[in-house]
Amino acid sequence: MSNDILFVVEDLDNVHVKANIKEHNLSSVNFGQKVIITTLASGDEKFEGSITFISPRAVSPIGSPAVEFEINAKPNSISSKIKPGMNAFLNIVVNSKENAFSVPVTAISKEDDGNYIYTIEDEKIPVEIGISTKTEVEIIGDKLLEGMKIKMNINEDSEKNIKNTAAGGIF
Repeated sequence: MSNDILFVVEDLDNVHVKANIKEHNLSSVNFGQKVIITTLASGDEKFEGSITFISPRAVSPIGSPAVEFEINAKPNSISSKIKPGMNAFLNIVVNSKENAFSVPVTAISKEDDGNYIYTIEDEKIPVEIGISTKTEVEIIGDKLLEGMKIKMNINEDSEKNIKNTAAGGIF
């Protein structure tokens, strides 16, 4: 008698994404927290979901310098574009704000009297810094307009001048 598997029945109504998260990011992740799921097969389409499981113990080998915990996230709605066994990417929403202006960190010019952005017409516009990630920063200011064209890479040290308020590497 052979022990070969004849077929496997998958439950497509309960697909989830398994991912590992580094120990230092664990405090920013909570059960039920919003996530954005993408796959290579779905192109630019994004699927909202939530964290459904956080491992109570590390999944990395004992003594490993990179301690990680397993998390699971489930999409809010079923899509035929998400299938068991696919590679998926999980972005965890740590902080968000509606109707906000954001620019790349490199567009901020930190000067002695404050933070500024520069338009392509060389207009200097004062801004306050809001929520930020490693690459993007919320800007607040009275003179900001939707569609405004601004200069990038103002200052090589811009990235160092903006304090990263989101937990390292997860958004």
